[in-house]
Amino acid sequence: MKKKYYALKASLPLLLFDGQPPFSRETFLDYCSAYFSGRQMEILGSLKAAPHKLPEGIAADSPTGEYILWEICLRNTLGALRAGKLGVDAEPYLVKFAGFESEAYRTANEIFTSQMNPYDRERALDAARWYKLDSVEGRHTFDFDAFCLYLLRLMILEKWAARSEKDAPANLDKAADRAEHAEKDLKQS
Repeated sequence: MKKKYYALKASLPLLLFDGQPPFSRETFLDYCSAYFSGRQMEILGSLKAAPHKLPEGIAADSPTGEYILWEICLRNTLGALRAGKLGVDAEPYLVKFAGFESEAYRTANEIFTSQMNPYDRERALDAARWYKLDSVEGRHTFDFDAFCLYLLRLMILEKWAARSEKDAPANLDKAADRAEHAEKDLKQS
């Protein structure tokens, strides 16, 4: 039977999709270090918002593993759709030998082909990610996987908190610069 962390989980604030992160990823990891082993902390520290593979120590059939494999398929599908729209080869942008998740494929297709603006598309993708995190958590509310999923939700909130209105002009300039460089790179290749 997996170890349960009732007190630790109960002490954490509820994360809401449209809310602000109550603390940073680093603060969360620091807080967890008093409860988890060094190996578990390595696993938590290795989690990424944009994974390319399952971190060592995460089983594919665990809730965290299921989410990560779904996320990889979602990103591969989006990469293939974007490459097709731009008329470039998708291969360099895809995670090799990734599995196929029909739910992730459907989600990516629906959102990519929608008439939403880029901001709303990104929000819709993150809402789908949040929903997937909720759906895989199931009966794992108090075990180690629950904290991995909590951290992945926290990363989504941090991403949106970093995109504040006061930073909008600077963010627009950065996005325009990236687009210009990407266009130049495509022309050179």
